[in-house]
Amino acid sequence: LDPPDIDAEKSNRTSKSWKGKSIRLRCFATGLPAPRISWYKPTKQQITTGVNIVPGGSEVTVMTTADQGDYGQYKCRATNILGSDEHVINITQLFPPGVVTITTAEVEASSITVGWTKPADDGGLVVTAYKVEVSTKTPVITVNAHTIITGLKANTQYTVKVYAMNDAGYGNASVKFITTKKQGKPALPQLKLTIDQTNGLIVKLSWTKPDENGGEITNYTIYMKEDGSSKLRDIHNILDPELLEYEVKENLEYGKTYKFLVTAWNKYGESAKQEELAKKIEIPKEKTKTDPNKGKRTTNVDGESNAAVIPGVVGAVLFMLLVGIILGVIIIRKKGLLSKGFGRKSPSNRAAYDNDVDPDSANQQAAAAGLGGEDDGIPTYAAVDMTNKKKKKNDIPDYAVVDKTKKKRPGEIIYAELAEFNTAGSSAAAPRPITYTSTDYADITQFQQQEETEPTYANFPGRGKTYTDIQGLSEDKTFQV
Repeated sequence: LDPPDIDAEKSNRTSKSWKGKSIRLRCFATGLPAPRISWYKPTKQQITTGVNIVPGGSEVTVMTTADQGDYGQYKCRATNILGSDEHVINITQLFPPGVVTITTAEVEASSITVGWTKPADDGGLVVTAYKVEVSTKTPVITVNAHTIITGLKANTQYTVKVYAMNDAGYGNASVKFITTKKQGKPALPQLKLTIDQTNGLIVKLSWTKPDENGGEITNYTIYMKEDGSSKLRDIHNILDPELLEYEVKENLEYGKTYKFLVTAWNKYGESAKQEELAKKIEIPKEKTKTDPNKGKRTTNVDGESNAAVIPGVVGAVLFMLLVGIILGVIIIRKKGLLSKGFGRKSPSNRAAYDNDVDPDSANQQAAAAGLGGEDDGIPTYAAVDMTNKKKKKNDIPDYAVVDKTKKKRPGEIIYAELAEFNTAGSSAAAPRPITYTSTDYADITQFQQQEETEPTYANFPGRGKTYTDIQGLSEDKTFQV
């Protein structure tokens, strides 16, 4: 049997932490029987969560906060039936760095260049970066002790804040109020980069005309740098201030990264020229393969490929439109809309206009012929009451009284039935002429001696006309005109 014995060499002795950091502490002990290990905070409060058993010992995970009780001496205690042993682990609290001192501020109409010194207190950790805020502009993170803020308005006051940062976070801000100039150097042009591999390797630069800030822009300077080289070098000077694009065709290689910057000039000088303001573009490792059937291709700064012409898609759309038109015409023809829509008449309709009475109605023809005596070839039709008919241009005349109250169906014409008035022995049907010859008619109702619900007419050949009440032939009532 052995009492507990903590191995201080294997166990943690010291550690550092800060607000929001998670730390893991380990404690190893021997003994027989194997000891049980428990953990205690600097406040002597036992830790019950985050404790795990590991081979030969125990470990605990602690999330430290701003509370001072999370820092100091942590204790592990090993216990068995023969006794106990303790071990202390010191946890040191670390802090974000102190404030920096803003030393320089080069002010222009559209930009501010700010410099500062390192903080006197680093918080126990190495300062890793600085953050610069200028009012509503996007913060700038830099490892340098200076930076430039562009895109500002002339004659405007801005609040500049600079923070130092270490692993524990950002320290307090150093603040300075700066007002930009009313006039000065022009603003920095906003640059866009595009790769074109149509005819060799080309980087296309295009930009927008910047604010002049009280001085007319006279020219532009183009700078270039291969990533990893020492500094930017000017490669071209554009003397036309209205020219806002340029193509770089030389000193480019596949698989490399380049930076470009365009500055503007006026009578006050050149706009801000800082490497951190340059635009970066990565050239593909090899030439992008293009499909000749899809036209010209270009690659933008993000490496995406865009087709300038897509004849396949256009052809498919045109083909679908043509098929749709053909199907539409077939459907319309099947429904008979084309023949009806253009006012065409079927042969049966034309026959009805040319010969209004059904040619198979022999009884009606015979009756009309019997009333007229000798057949002189002139058709006997019931007269039409033209007052009830709206005549249309080129309309074909109707030869029967149209009584709309007795129509059996839309468009049907009512004819006078003459067969019931045939004289004895008249059996032959009068021939039906092909065309209609104008005849004289008279309203018979004015000669009737009894009231009739409907007027009845008859047409008799010859200039001297005898009009007969055909509904009362049995009384032999005739009138001579």
